[in-house]
Amino acid sequence: MAQAATTKQFNVKDEIEQKDEFDGNPDIEELKSLISTAIEKTVVSFISGIKSSDKNSGLKSLLSKSYSLKTLHNFCAEDWIEITDPLRAVTNEDNPIRDLHRNLDVGSNWEFASVPGFIQAQEGPRKQKFCKAFSVSTALDSTELSIKLLFSQTDSLKAFRLAGYLNNFMLDRAHYFQDPITTELYHYTHATSDYPNLVIVTRLPRGSLDSLLAKDAK
Repeated sequence: MAQAATTKQFNVKDEIEQKDEFDGNPDIEELKSLISTAIEKTVVSFISGIKSSDKNSGLKSLLSKSYSLKTLHNFCAEDWIEITDPLRAVTNEDNPIRDLHRNLDVGSNWEFASVPGFIQAQEGPRKQKFCKAFSVSTALDSTELSIKLLFSQTDSLKAFRLAGYLNNFMLDRAHYFQDPITTELYHYTHATSDYPNLVIVTRLPRGSLDSLLAKDAK
């Protein structure tokens, strides 16, 4: 019995250390800051701006249209950066959906040497080249507003563990605010893993979006 109790204590200790393996990591702290900025500043500002706009401005009418945008950055080497961006050929017309997408595309400011440490190339065979990837997707239709941020990781297990850690972080973060927009966004945001990628997804149902945009929303 004594041996079993000792073994259990070690197992519990290992589980605690595994849960906190990302605590204090400066790269993860930077990632948490980026996620917070995306939700609390970029997306909240987008919704607040639409909500406060004049009813004759035409901005709210844009929300009746469907949009689907995805920008992908592959950082493979100093002289090898692949970018797929649907907004490159788009003029800077006043369109809050496109502005939201551009503001979320923080990877547009990165060079190969300045890619943050929380983005990593997938591990694999030496002869096969893997790149550090970041992508942002925004979509709006009759059912929801969705936003997805993707960050490549070394392997699927690390992506899975990091997703669980960030879900706990965002759950705690949501309790800091009384603002209904911020609280609602955190409620509909979660981290998940897609093979060796960490994905942060916000899916705001159309009913919730329309409620937040109502002038009399509390």
